[in-house]
Amino acid sequence: MVNNFAVKCNICGCKIRFRYQVSEEMCPISFLCPNCKTHINGDLQTIWHYGKESVEERPWHYNLNLNNACEIKYEDGEYVLELSSDFLTKKMSKNSGVYIPSPFIRSLSIGKDNQNSRFYNFLSAWTEKWNEIKINLDLCHNEKYDILLSRFTKSYDFFPNDINAIMTTHQQLVYFCHKILPKSTLREYTKMNKNIIKLLAKQSQEFKNFISIFDLEYVKDAERKLLHLIKLFLDMYPKFLPIFNSLKLDNVDDCGISTLSFEDIKSFYQDSYELILAVLPEIIGLNNISRRRCLNNFVCGTHDFNAKINSYSSKYMLYQELLDRNDIFSWIITDRIQNHLRNSIGHFNYEEDPVEQTITFTDKHKDKVSKFSKSLIEVARDCIYMFYTLINLLEVNYSLLKILTIDAKA
Repeated sequence: MVNNFAVKCNICGCKIRFRYQVSEEMCPISFLCPNCKTHINGDLQTIWHYGKESVEERPWHYNLNLNNACEIKYEDGEYVLELSSDFLTKKMSKNSGVYIPSPFIRSLSIGKDNQNSRFYNFLSAWTEKWNEIKINLDLCHNEKYDILLSRFTKSYDFFPNDINAIMTTHQQLVYFCHKILPKSTLREYTKMNKNIIKLLAKQSQEFKNFISIFDLEYVKDAERKLLHLIKLFLDMYPKFLPIFNSLKLDNVDDCGISTLSFEDIKSFYQDSYELILAVLPEIIGLNNISRRRCLNNFVCGTHDFNAKINSYSSKYMLYQELLDRNDIFSWIITDRIQNHLRNSIGHFNYEEDPVEQTITFTDKHKDKVSKFSKSLIEVARDCIYMFYTLINLLEVNYSLLKILTIDAKA
């Protein structure tokens, strides 16, 4: 069921007809005015008149909250924008009066496998539990461990309070997130943990060399930073629901999204990029020990580990030159690390087309200038894969945290 109504940009007066795919869920709204590029955002909630059908003229009404735009008396408007909390939409277009299938019908026509129940189930859990979990993540990030532990009924009493709190929070978060992770993730985590324990048993001296660099304080600090960024992504989960529901679709060139804009996600992409590359030496070190039997044996030859890592002026070159995709721990880093995209965001060299939903990036390096474009859907998918990498790195840190803490108590 689609409901039509009109809004007007408060800045330039541009009129836009909304085609809302009616849903039970809160529908986030985020887009740029097609005329003046002002960011318009808010949400839409359908209120059903269950039990009042005999006295209500319509079966529902909706609560619309918008920043920088307001609802006006219904008219066609200059542009048409579909709204959907669940599905990809048609890109914004000039109003032509031509019939357009609803987002729901369109999703059925382009969908391969519509098994999206786990993403909806997670949304229910998110609505019910996320605020409490988010408080725990903030307490952990701010090192308020005693307060944090008082919020749990069970914890790892064997460990000191700081480690106890971090580990309990970690377990709560991973259990909470498992529905939106790739289905093989928990199985891969079990294998990864076993592989790290094997390194500890079979390559004990090299593993000692490894943990002399990536010691308890390093791992605790990385854990806190990872938890913080994961929290920022999960805060935005309802905005990403249409993207999660479309991950299996190959051709989405003609599709758009109404729940988020580039403005909503660019900081997350940049911050994730920086943190992933900061933690990447851990993965390179584990690969060196597991594949080449020595911390100092890189894919490019034998070098002192610290000297080699610090010899690069660009952390991205570590990713390019020292991460062999065939090594056992490399799957942890998903291939969505794009230096030219990060540079463009960091230097504000980008321009978003609100109608086509494409972002044109300009990467300037010395005397070289290159331009490239990505759709908003592509960048949003990149953010999901960045989120997967953050969760994977969190699990690596968790394994190291347990080993280092137990070793410290021995």
